[in-house]
Amino acid sequence: SWMTGIRYCRQLIEQRQQVVLCNDSFWGPVRPLKDLIKRLHQCTADVVGLTDNLMYEPHLQSPFLMFNKRAISCPEFWTFWGNIQCWPNKRSIVKNYEVGLPVLLKKEGMELESIYSNNANGNTYHAEWKSLIENQNFPFIKRSLLRGNPHKIDISDWRAVVYKGNKPLARQIEDQLEDIQQP
Repeated sequence: SWMTGIRYCRQLIEQRQQVVLCNDSFWGPVRPLKDLIKRLHQCTADVVGLTDNLMYEPHLQSPFLMFNKRAISCPEFWTFWGNIQCWPNKRSIVKNYEVGLPVLLKKEGMELESIYSNNANGNTYHAEWKSLIENQNFPFIKRSLLRGNPHKIDISDWRAVVYKGNKPLARQIEDQLEDIQQP
C-alpha cells in the first residue's frame, strides 16, 4: 500500500524532496510521456495533480500526484499517511483521502495545481477522455472508462484514439478487455 511504501521510503523522499504517487487505474502511455514530464518540470506548485475536481471540495484527483519540497517538509503530510485506515466504501475513501489530503495541504498554505484541467466538475478522466488525449497529449486512459463506462460516455472510437499514439497498447487493452468479458 502507499502508506507502507511512503513510511518505508520516508528518508529517501525527504532526501530527494519530491515524490510522485500514481496508481494502476490508468492504461498508458497513450501518448509519449515527454509532454507530461515537461509540464511537471515547469510547474512550481507544492502539490501537482493531473486533473482537479470540484466534487465535495475542490481537490486534485488522486491517480497521479506529485509532492514537492514544501509539501514533504510539512509535518501534516506525514501525519496524514500515518493515520490511514480502512473505510467500508469507495465514497468514504474518496472524501477522506482523495479530497482530504489536498484540502489539508491547502489549509497548511501549500499551492496546489492541476496541469490538465482547471475547476473540473466531475470525472474528467471519463467525460473529457478524448479531448484530454487528442488536444492535450494526455498520456493515459482510465481503466474504468473502458471496463464499465459507468457514465455511458461515447467510447466507440477509443481503439483508434489509442492506436494512433501507441499501437501495442491498444492491442494489450483489447486483450485485457476480452479476458474480462470471458466467463
